[in-house]
This record gives sequence, structure tokens and C-alpha cells, in this order.
Amino acid sequence: MKRIIAFIFIFLVIAIIPLLAPRGYDYAGLNAITFVTSKDIDDENYISIKSGNDYFIKVDKTRALELAKKLDIKGYNLHFDRSSDVEALKAHFIDYCMPKFEVNGIEILEGYTKSYCDFRIVEGKKINVQMAILKNEIIIGFPLILTGF
Repeated sequence: MKRIIAFIFIFLVIAIIPLLAPRGYDYAGLNAITFVTSKDIDDENYISIKSGNDYFIKVDKTRALELAKKLDIKGYNLHFDRSSDVEALKAHFIDYCMPKFEVNGIEILEGYTKSYCDFRIVEGKKINVQMAILKNEIIIGFPLILTGF
């Protein structure tokens, strides 16, 4: 009888622990990253767009790490397929989410994540992540979507 109880206990532990473990995000739907920097990049392999005092440099995900090493980054945007799971993205990137709202038919989520140290004060609250759900893509910006959408 003790063996049966021990077997059942071990079986339940093995079955339940994976369900309780924190889940990461696999980034499968990530297509590109836009870096926001205060200085232009002197590299013909990248195209930068000047907007005000900032430069926006959008690259596919395979070249992002290489470029990030060359920049003084003020912020960045992650560009996901529209088919990506919005709730999974929200759960992975936003620790605290304010109520969503719409701007010109675009659903916007703002919130805070412990994973990114910079922030802006918006309506008296610390905000350091913003998500825009467009018709063709989902953009997640840190500390905000500084490039427009």
C-alpha cells in the first residue's frame, strides 16, 4: 500500500510541476527590431531614419544582436506577426497592465515590466512598455513605442 501511495505521489508531482513552472516566450513570431538611438550609425549595412533628435534603425531579428553592440540604445520596438498570441505576449512582457484603449482603431496596452529599467511617467504612473495591436503586426516598445505606429 505504501508503494502505491508513493507511486501516486511521485506521478502527481511529475505531472503537476511542469504546469507550475514559469513559461518563457519562444519569440517565434518576432520579425524585426527597431532600435531608437540618439546617434546615426556609420555603417552602410544599415539604414537609419532621422526623426527629431533620434534615429530609427529597423533590422530583421537575425541581425539585431550584431547591431545592438554598436549602438547607444534609447529604446527599442519588437515587431511580431499579427498571428502571434496577444495574451501570451502580454503575459510575457507586461508585469502590470493599465486598461487598454484605442487610437484610430489601434488597440493600445501600456504597463510596467521589471525586466526593463527605464520608464516614463504617464498620468502619474510608471510606464516602460507599450503594445500596439495593428491589422498586420503587433509592436511592443520599450520604454514606449517611440517610432509611431
